Amino acid sequence: MDPWLRQVCDHADFQELQSRFSDSARSQLSRYISELVSWNSKVRLTSDSRPEFIIKRHLFDSLQFARLMHSGLKCVDIGSGGGFPGIPVRILFPENSMTFIESRRKRCSFLRHASRQLELTGSKTHEGRAEEIVSEFSEPFQAVLFRGFSSLPDNLEVGSLYLEEGGFIYVQKEAGEEELEYLASQSGWNLFRQIAYDGYEGRRSYILQIQKTVDS
Repeated sequence: MDPWLRQVCDHADFQELQSRFSDSARSQLSRYISELVSWNSKVRLTSDSRPEFIIKRHLFDSLQFARLMHSGLKCVDIGSGGGFPGIPVRILFPENSMTFIESRRKRCSFLRHASRQLELTGSKTHEGRAEEIVSEFSEPFQAVLFRGFSSLPDNLEVGSLYLEEGGFIYVQKEAGEEELEYLASQSGWNLFRQIAYDGYEGRRSYILQIQKTVDS
């Protein structure tokens, strides 16, 4: 296993998740990084194709989402790009379903390829802008994931289209007082939990778990 990948998997932030980092899960994560590096030569999935960068920035951030997840969730990852955070979360929680929504065709091709190669049974990829393809889904989701997708107001607006009442939006932000004040001002939403961590280059980041309390 790549030493950077081993370092991330064994990071103190994920101590409570260690039972999820089985040999099989670690192998899948390693294969996922290899596929990303390979595809980056023809499809721009990340700004830097070095494995160290992908692992320390994108994978580390994505695994933080798993700290707030639990099993048995029907999840959708909106603005999936190269599969962050949806693919790492799905690897650690194979009992959860994961749907990917991505507007760019080439990235959708990668997501479908990676899902096949990693044997992410039941995972589906939908091409299009999330706000325009809601009609493709007959039932709401219990969890909506956002990473690097627009602003918090947009996250709530788009997420509400897909989320069942009582469900959760999970979003990564470098949260400031303005965003938290905005959230507090919005009826129908409740900041259920949040975690703080030091991400790439020591940047303080947060994963917010926001509950839809009424029909927002």
